[in-house]
Amino acid sequence: MDLSRTPTSRWLSPVPWGFALLAAASSLTYGDDHAVNAWASTDLANMGDHPGEALIASAFLFGADPWACLRSIALAGAVLAFLVIRFGNMRAVALVAAGQVLGTLVSEGLLAARIAAGQADPALRTTLDVGPSYVIVSALAAVVVAGARRWHRRTALAPPGRCAPPAHHTRRPDGGRQPPAL
Repeated sequence: MDLSRTPTSRWLSPVPWGFALLAAASSLTYGDDHAVNAWASTDLANMGDHPGEALIASAFLFGADPWACLRSIALAGAVLAFLVIRFGNMRAVALVAAGQVLGTLVSEGLLAARIAAGQADPALRTTLDVGPSYVIVSALAAVVVAGARRWHRRTALAPPGRCAPPAHHTRRPDGGRQPPAL
């Protein structure tokens, strides 16, 4: 593996390291605090009240399990590093921010349409939805499509069971389990 062609400044970029440090600090400090998670949730109720704050805070909360949190942060940091190597700091941040916003708009928009059509319970407006899934997925997709090196693209295509963060299910109002939105 030839890393000599990649400038050291790209490997030491503040984007992946900053994301990893902020995510670790916020998740390990507030990951099991229900009030913080409820405020940061990108659910329909919060999108109408404080959308910007919820979109930003949600991207840095990984959940209460510290080991799952650290595994997910390592994956996100590595993928963000590959993204910065290819696109630079500002474009990498713009790409994952757009992925977080668009992913949330699509998933919550579909839920709003289902509630309006009477196909979903209105109580789902406040379903807990935190985590960097759209950040990670948009970064993975960008690395797969336009990664700087072949091994970056192959790493991003690794089997999901080996490197992906575990899916965090939330409880429905009726007590059942709801899989995460895709």
